[in-house]
Parts: sequence; structure tokens; C-alpha cells
Amino acid sequence: SGTFTLTGIAASSYDFMAIASNGITFWQTSSVSITAGGAATWTLLQPDVGSLSVMNNHCLPLAELYLTPLSAPTWGPIHLLTPVDPLGTFTLTDIPVGTYDAYAVAIDGVNWTTYGIPITAGGDYPWGPLYMPAGTGCLTVVNESTVSIGYLYDPPSPSGCTSDLWGNEQLVGATIPPCFPPAPCPAFTLSNVPAGAHDLRARDVDFTVDPRRCGAAIPPGGTYFWHVTP
Repeated sequence: SGTFTLTGIAASSYDFMAIASNGITFWQTSSVSITAGGAATWTLLQPDVGSLSVMNNHCLPLAELYLTPLSAPTWGPIHLLTPVDPLGTFTLTDIPVGTYDAYAVAIDGVNWTTYGIPITAGGDYPWGPLYMPAGTGCLTVVNESTVSIGYLYDPPSPSGCTSDLWGNEQLVGATIPPCFPPAPCPAFTLSNVPAGAHDLRARDVDFTVDPRRCGAAIPPGGTYFWHVTP
């Protein structure tokens, strides 16, 4: 119910946009005539709303989601309170009717942007481009053993198993804890892995076990599961 008056506007015709403090709600009006010595009144009414459904087809959780009016200067606030798990869906409701830009970021830094999303009154827009980058897949290592895995390698096959060239270590200081049934066994997912055959190697933190798998086929757009057993 508040009012605000913008003064000192040169006489001409203008387009106006107002954005609410939630970073989503906005109003637009076009070709407003401002005359010398005159005053134009713009009343902002409660807008019609729709929703946006985000489908996470990536192998890791979605951590950030932004939605702003088309061509807004900044992305505004994050609209996720908790991460969206792989194959999960999150729906952002009460979005005023209009055209928007959307931006999402997964926990591994992979991100997606779509411009010009139409939100209609009472409608739900399914935003589903959140797939893995083209030509890549994911590797999930499930530790079903009784030791902690501290080292993981995944070079293209056959460089590891044949030539003993294992390349970069992928856990980078992290560990995959041992399995204690009946709780689910701990797992680690490596994303952005080039699709194709890979040689896999896991070593425990004490270098007592050294399981390997040769020629594991990482599927494009999918996930390969390696169950490391005792």
C-alpha cells in the first residue's frame, strides 16, 4: 500500500519495470507518456502467477537455482533451501506471469542457463535441460569393503591396466568410508568423465588392498557403478 514518486523525468515516452524484494515478482509497463509539469500514476496490482519445475538429470545434486525477469542485470537470490538430488524435481511456485531467465548450478560446478522462459497464469513450466555435458558420464564407486578407500584412478583404457599409467588421483584428499550393513554402503560420484572405456583402480588408505577393473564403459549421459567388494 506504499507509494513512491520519481521526479525530474524529462518529458518523453518511457517503459518501466519494478522488481519486488523477493527478486522474482516484477511488473512492466510500456509507452508511458510523461508530459512537462504532469504526473503519471502506475498502480501495481497482485499479479497472476505460475510455476517452474526443475528436473535434475545430472548425477550430482543441484545446489543453486536462480530465476530473474528477462534481461535483469543480476541473477538475484538463490531459490533453493536444500539441494535437489539426482533424478529429483523441485517446483518454484507463485511466479508472476512473465518471461524469465533461469540459471542452475550443481555441486560439481556444472551449470545450465536458459533464456526467455515463459511463465503463464496457472501454468507449470518444466525446465529439464539439466543433463550431463555432451560426451560425458559419471562414475559412482560404492565401497562394499571393510576398509576406507583413499585413492581412486580412472584413466582411459588400456593405459592403466596395460601400461600401468594411472594418471591423476581423483579423490584429492577425500575418503570413501567402509561399509557397515545394514546401512547403505558409502559411495563417491565422479562427474564429467569422458564417455568410453576406462581402467579403474581403488586403494585403501593403508595400501593393503588394490582392486582394479579394466575397460569399464562410462556411458554418455549416464552413470557407471563400480561396487568395490572385499
